[in-house]
Amino acid sequence: MFTQAIAQSSWTRASVASYMTSLYPTTIGLTCHNFRVPKSDCDVLPRSATTLAEVLQGGGFSTASIVANINVDGLFGFDQGYDEFVTASDELEQRDPNWRKHTDWFDETTRKVTEGALEFLDARAENSGRFLLNLHYLDPHDPYAPPQEHGSVFADHAYEVDPRSREAIARYDGEIRHVDEQIRVPLIVKLPGLTDDGIRVEHQVRLLDVMPTVLDVLGLDIPREAQGASLLPLLAGERTQPRPALSEWGYRRIVSYRSPPWKLIYDIETDTPMLFNLDRDPLELEDLRLDEPRVVSKLTSEMTDVLTDALEAGEEITADTGALALTQTQIDQLEALGYVD
Repeated sequence: MFTQAIAQSSWTRASVASYMTSLYPTTIGLTCHNFRVPKSDCDVLPRSATTLAEVLQGGGFSTASIVANINVDGLFGFDQGYDEFVTASDELEQRDPNWRKHTDWFDETTRKVTEGALEFLDARAENSGRFLLNLHYLDPHDPYAPPQEHGSVFADHAYEVDPRSREAIARYDGEIRHVDEQIRVPLIVKLPGLTDDGIRVEHQVRLLDVMPTVLDVLGLDIPREAQGASLLPLLAGERTQPRPALSEWGYRRIVSYRSPPWKLIYDIETDTPMLFNLDRDPLELEDLRLDEPRVVSKLTSEMTDVLTDALEAGEEITADTGALALTQTQIDQLEALGYVD
């Protein structure tokens, strides 16, 4: 179990694309939010980017994906490499065109993904062939409306935040509890013969490292453009160089660069840094940028180098991205999630 696994973006489409390709959001062009009419340089996973599913499909695996969030739908290029690609919301649409008007529609998609996964596994109970099954739930996601049995669980919890945020966080945690009840997915790697005794890795890793790890385990070639690295050396107990984690936001040009114990948050538009010591201040309440100027300078320089390399690496990959138009149903789905104003 990896206790410090850092995503490369805080929003769905960029984060999922990053771990599926082992490429930074900047490299694959998923850096902005123009949902109604995506521009040619953002929002769509380029067909020229190699996904984990494509590599496994080429290696003889059967591949399937069941997703609830339109952000990772085939519309935006996330069906690359899958023999079967199911969008839970499309199936609900066929059953009831007004399903999104119900207050429990997130709950419906959560159950639908789980049911689809069980059906997929049951159908392969007698088949020893190798397969990839990718599941993506919609919860937890704004608007936070967990089922009643989970909605009140955290209502009285004393969160160390602004009182105005407590109710929203309690509802958010209720949604996490609901999804946990369906299927738990922490970052766990289980490899017969290597992890039998249980290994807890405190070393910081990135979701960028997932694709290279899977391919390394299977003995398949890791795409040369991959920006992550296999986690197998850590599982084998080897001492490796620290893995700083760059993460990008997207709503505006804000990035974070995490190099334990330090975390730098940098607003590129205003040229403003913030610095936190995660060992002493895990809640990131004390900005140390004025107290530690050398640390700020060092991390800013490293962050800039990673971003520059990521941008240069994407010059060819994003060249084939084209504009696309959304149907009213697709716009409605994005609007229901708060992405279209």
